[in-house]
Amino acid sequence: MEINRLFSGIWLFFKPRICGIVDCMKELFLEKVSDTIETYRMIDPGDRVVCAVSGGADSVALLHALHHLINRYDMTISVAHVNHGLRGEEAKRDQNHTNGLAEGLGLEFHLKEADVKGYAKEKRLSVQEAGREVRDAFFREIVERYGGAKVATGHTKTDNGETYLMRLIVGAGLEGLSGIPPVNGFYIRPLITTSRGDAEEFLEEIGVDYVTDSSNLENKYMRNIIRNELIPRLKEINPSVEENLAETAAEYRRLFEAVRAEVKTFMEKNLKGSSLPVDALSALPCWLKGEAVKELIFRNAGNIEKPLRLTRCHIEVVLDLIRGISRGERSVDLPCGLTATRSYDTLSVVKAGRVAEKTDAVYRIEIPGMVEIPQFNLEIVSAIKNDAEIGIGDDKNSAVFDMDRLKNPLVLRTRRDGDRFHPAGMKGSKKVKEFFIDIKIPRSERDSVPILLSGDEIIWIVGHRADGRFAATEGTKRRLKISFSPL
Repeated sequence: MEINRLFSGIWLFFKPRICGIVDCMKELFLEKVSDTIETYRMIDPGDRVVCAVSGGADSVALLHALHHLINRYDMTISVAHVNHGLRGEEAKRDQNHTNGLAEGLGLEFHLKEADVKGYAKEKRLSVQEAGREVRDAFFREIVERYGGAKVATGHTKTDNGETYLMRLIVGAGLEGLSGIPPVNGFYIRPLITTSRGDAEEFLEEIGVDYVTDSSNLENKYMRNIIRNELIPRLKEINPSVEENLAETAAEYRRLFEAVRAEVKTFMEKNLKGSSLPVDALSALPCWLKGEAVKELIFRNAGNIEKPLRLTRCHIEVVLDLIRGISRGERSVDLPCGLTATRSYDTLSVVKAGRVAEKTDAVYRIEIPGMVEIPQFNLEIVSAIKNDAEIGIGDDKNSAVFDMDRLKNPLVLRTRRDGDRFHPAGMKGSKKVKEFFIDIKIPRSERDSVPILLSGDEIIWIVGHRADGRFAATEGTKRRLKISFSPL
């Protein structure tokens, strides 16, 4: 009896202190998550956040952390779960558990029940790759349904360290070694600076259960071998190895962001449509060339059905195209139906089988005035000036003509067989086809070059060369300046 009273007294003494520590630990976890959100600008006030929840500790901790912070960011949260159809009753258990979490918090629940094995067989993919594609397609569908949303995933600092080590083992470039990006398109990772252990402690403190995926205990995949066998052995050498791996990945991430900034500047200066000049690419330092090629590929991928995953091998075969002198046209195939082509002194990336759109349409251009032609993505502005107001020179986006030699309206179209004109600065006429070859316009782009005519006569290969018979001269009194710009 006395012993019971003693323990009761000890508990009454320590209870507020212990509870205070627990509350403090919970608040520290939430503040760390909040700091990560703000550091990487993951969530803006009023955002809709779709929380991807598997039922495991990381994603459940993410869900409850975001729910605790819901008022701080004035966000709307919903829950999304994918049943991959791979683990039978256990997968159904995970689905029901996640649904129960959503119901308990009063949140909308999105469910995808998939046959990942069947999809993998159909698409000739590994089960892991098929699972990624199924999840990504599901999340994209939700984002589009909402008209925009963020998808939060439960990747932690521990996952980041494992990813770094995995990519180091199989080989990766700078981006690969930078681990899991905190923000990638509409994906956000609010737990990327917290460990898996932190997430499990947080759930224990707030009294929330989670499920364990038994397949994570099987050393069937490389990540599981690293997690279950390699990391524990490395911890015997250095107990802080998980922390160090994550920090190393973060260091690579900072370096990669600096490189990306350099590449962005390069692209803004040199990118023309879907192409880059080979000489500009070749002049880049080796450590920038590959990143510039990768950026060119991604920029021209457009809307593709599945994630574009590039390896070092893909980048190298494209770099091979720009080495040496090319007197013709060479191409290599890339993932997702893309093709990289070197034509003369330009490198371009297009969807395989796609050529520039050929159209027989003719567009009337009333002069002077302004007209928009969406088919060519052009705005055309023309104005009549006297010789004192405007010179006779032209640049890439404008040309000056003798108004008295033109027929109104002008017309705009693409090339036709047998087209000829008199290039300014040259004697006699030339076939448009030969002119395109001379100035090294890639074959895939020739049918999209706009051509301006007066009556049946070509007066300007837009953006390239005017016809000398119609160009303004020193004696021209009424001068028509025509300027083109993208819509």
